[in-house]
Amino acid sequence: MVAMLLLGAGIALFAGLSSLTIRQIQIWDNGLSLWRYVIEKEPDKVSIAYTNLGSVYQKMGQYDKAMENYDKAVTLDPNDNLAYINRGVIFDKTGQFDKAIESYGKAVKSNPGDYRAYFNRGLLFDRMGNIPEAIEDFQRAARLNTNDPRVHNNLGILYSKAGVYDRAIAALYNAIALEPGNPVTYNNRGLAYTYSGQYNSAIEDFSRAILLDKNYADAFFYRGDAYFRLGNKERAIPDFQIACTLGIIDACNALTDHGP
Repeated sequence: MVAMLLLGAGIALFAGLSSLTIRQIQIWDNGLSLWRYVIEKEPDKVSIAYTNLGSVYQKMGQYDKAMENYDKAVTLDPNDNLAYINRGVIFDKTGQFDKAIESYGKAVKSNPGDYRAYFNRGLLFDRMGNIPEAIEDFQRAARLNTNDPRVHNNLGILYSKAGVYDRAIAALYNAIALEPGNPVTYNNRGLAYTYSGQYNSAIEDFSRAILLDKNYADAFFYRGDAYFRLGNKERAIPDFQIACTLGIIDACNALTDHGP
């Protein structure tokens, strides 16, 4: 599954800082210096500066300082959805899942048109085992942003987990159309085909994944499994052998169980 998005909003702020010239911006070698300078000049007017300073601390792993700045940002602007999203990421990383869900919910309420809060909350719902809620969030994300292949890929995975394979295949088709060079998406669609009993289509997708990544161990194993389900042991065994060599234990076990 795709990693969560860590958001910042520096570009939007630069557009509104008439007193900060391009030459001045270039003298800072890190975000801490820049955003501290902005906050020092207008501490009660630039909530977005606190959000960006928080994101710098967050990327440095200094979560306490990051949260202090996000709290200041939402105090100045209760509709700062980026601060809420980034707070949600920190709560998630520190195992405070209920607080993360709450923070993502505030982000959605403050800006229901931003797909990123749905994206992150959907990932968390998935890890919590709440597949229906995860699907709902990624459906919303997909309606808001039709051009992010990660959204469609994750939605396809969730549909597969829910056993809705026709929708999984359709979502993964959209992901592949947007990013045809990604072997993982072909592998995921191949699994959806396998789960739905469409083994020949699955083999085609696993083969595409292998063409894109000749060391894709999972694709070799799953293709071997599809061949085996079709009764084609002659082609299954070589794939299991390659997957075993590449470190897939299940492939090694398959060779023990079904090898010559």
